[in-house]
Amino acid sequence: ERCVFYRNVAAGFEGGAGGAIGADDDVGLEIRESAFTGNLAGYGGAVLALGGLIERCRFDGNGGTYGGAAIEMHAYLSSIDIRGNVFVRNDAIGAPTLVVLGPGELRNNTIAFNGLNYSTGGLVFGGGLQVRRNIVARNAGVGITCTEEFVQVACNDVWENANGNYGGLWGELAGIDGNISGGPVFSSPR
Repeated sequence: ERCVFYRNVAAGFEGGAGGAIGADDDVGLEIRESAFTGNLAGYGGAVLALGGLIERCRFDGNGGTYGGAAIEMHAYLSSIDIRGNVFVRNDAIGAPTLVVLGPGELRNNTIAFNGLNYSTGGLVFGGGLQVRRNIVARNAGVGITCTEEFVQVACNDVWENANGNYGGLWGELAGIDGNISGGPVFSSPR
């Protein structure tokens, strides 16, 4: 709780895994009210984990190569709970800001202004994850991409992402299940 992870780098083949935190076992990870700034890794620029809770954190300027610029999470034994976080100015060469696969929930997050140098999108998800009440706006890639056909995506504001708001196995979801595409009013992109 209430930690600062600043400019850490994961070493290894093409950048290693988990720039600030790498939890590759079912460890019951819980992170709250922390800041992740300028961390770099091949997969999971700030965090690589197999499930867990990440709540009320700020991810700013983290980078990845092929997996999640901020978070790469694949839950097999644990569930995923990512809620109330802010993701801004994260960048990855071949991935979005978050790659989240597994059961659980991603809710009440702001994923905006990512992809300063590359076409970094907002979120790629699957594995039964529920995506609810998030703002996904002005990312350089696709806003939300799903890897499976039947998902729960509800009450999100997905707006003005450079390569489209939705990708993967379905089309535009604005107007369906409470999803909208309206410009959120941000006080500042910083």
